[in-house]
Amino acid sequence: DNLVKLLGREKYSNQNNYDNEVGVINAVSYNPLCGQLVKVECASFPGTGKIFSSGGIGDIIKESIELSMAYLKVHTKELDIKMDILNKNDYYVHFPCSSIKKDGPSAGCVILTSILSVIKNVKIPKNIALTGEITLTGKIIKIGGLKEKIIAAITNGIDTIIVPKDNHNDILELSDLYKKNINGKSLGQNLFN
Repeated sequence: DNLVKLLGREKYSNQNNYDNEVGVINAVSYNPLCGQLVKVECASFPGTGKIFSSGGIGDIIKESIELSMAYLKVHTKELDIKMDILNKNDYYVHFPCSSIKKDGPSAGCVILTSILSVIKNVKIPKNIALTGEITLTGKIIKIGGLKEKIIAAITNGIDTIIVPKDNHNDILELSDLYKKNINGKSLGQNLFN
């Protein structure tokens, strides 16, 4: 009953998990206090290939948004996307909860997946979360704060987290407590075996 008096008011609340939706995906982020679940939303509308963004994001995430669009344009053939779809529509990427500043080098995979979900009209399951930065050539860069990100996923009802393959050794060092509560995936492989 006296938890608020002892610890202070809650700084970060659990995110209500949306239904499976096109363009909406879970990201997990790290901050000095804990890990946090962050929603990323994308929508498209007729335009000229521009990309817009909002949601209290910093320069690093803005670069990740631009990089994601560049990646899609460079890899249209492999992704089975017509360039006309990219050039005749505008895309809007939004990070809800604008009052919380968001920035960091591990949102590229989430942003790219959100945009691709809109282009392909594919719903993203609400029980998964992604983390990792993408390069222009498609490599996924190792992330930090993995333990905190996994805790954020678990406490928000996420049962599958997709992380960069280069984080495999970090996962092996995690307590079994985390491993039994979540499926860790990297390129289709279970990381906990």
